[in-house]
Amino acid sequence: MKRYIFLLISLVMAIFITAQDETLDDIFNESSDIVITDNQNNQTNQNVQNVVQRNVGITITGSITTIGGITAGYTYLPWDERFVPQLDFNVGLTASSVLSLEAHPDTYFSYYASFGAKMDPLSSENVQWTNFSLSSIYCEYIWLDSVFWKVGKFAFTWGQGRIFNPGNLVSDSSSNYTVMASLPTLFSGGQIFIELSDSQFSSPMLPLYTTTIYGAKFDFIIWNTYLGLAGRWKPSENLQMLFSAKRTVFGFDIHADSTIKLSSETDPVITMLIGFYKQWGDFHVYGEYECTDFSNPQHDTGLAFGYNNIFGVPVDPVFKWLHRWSDGSGTITAGIKWDAWNHVKIESGISLVYGNDTSSYVMNNSNPSGQRLMAALLVTLSGGF
Repeated sequence: MKRYIFLLISLVMAIFITAQDETLDDIFNESSDIVITDNQNNQTNQNVQNVVQRNVGITITGSITTIGGITAGYTYLPWDERFVPQLDFNVGLTASSVLSLEAHPDTYFSYYASFGAKMDPLSSENVQWTNFSLSSIYCEYIWLDSVFWKVGKFAFTWGQGRIFNPGNLVSDSSSNYTVMASLPTLFSGGQIFIELSDSQFSSPMLPLYTTTIYGAKFDFIIWNTYLGLAGRWKPSENLQMLFSAKRTVFGFDIHADSTIKLSSETDPVITMLIGFYKQWGDFHVYGEYECTDFSNPQHDTGLAFGYNNIFGVPVDPVFKWLHRWSDGSGTITAGIKWDAWNHVKIESGISLVYGNDTSSYVMNNSNPSGQRLMAALLVTLSGGF
């Protein structure tokens, strides 16, 4: 009996080692979100508070992160009649470095830039760091203590979803150049912006205004209820709108997003998201329902649990279940994050993808080689200055 227990432990430890970034991001992308207690996305007020509290001066920071390990999994399920008793292994090791510069000549003006480089030591090609590439660069200016300008290349988000987020109509903001005016005294906060991309200037035959993105978002607090109204318009893609609401009911944060994509050629496409969040001490739970298209509906649900510092040690277990009711496919993921030592983090987990071969979750399976059942362990070493 002891021999079989030892073999079982050896097998589990052998398959719990990995560095496939894409796979592990899918497994553990909820572990950091679970500690968030308020997901109301009031970007305007957050930006204003950050700018006001800054001190005059120059700050240079940097970080380096190394991730390594092995994944192992089955392409088909062990209880599937097509099962072939063979494990697929993937070994990886990556390193990344980020350098940031933040300067505040005075309390009304500041600028920021960050650069990043990566290296894959297991690459079959020459092993070397990539050239540093620009991640973000922008400047901020407070005008008349009422308008906060932000100009440059930076990422921002809309929508309130933690598992699904159809309301994030600005998901491409990190790759575009934005001119944004934040208006904290207008209603409960507001944003007005335009976005340009590099590709716009590569086709001089197209008028610039037709490929430019125009957007606005306004927040309201009415009877202790958050309401949001936003719109994104690109003349070549027509208008998209977002309606948001959030309120606390019996200690539960209840949120809802609805998006409408208007087109002169087709009927409007409406998407609905409803979710909740609740925290009891260190235990967190949230769930969401999404209907992606009322004319041709696809129904998805998600449920996630998490616990911070279980048994008083720096170990955080998480569990996530995603399911699409229209084709019966989904994923089940269980994982543990352990802050083992300073600068060392260990994450392990098991991921199961179920459904027929043509179902949505199976077709979009990001695990290496399309594995249905996979176990992994991620070791991260990080430091900075």
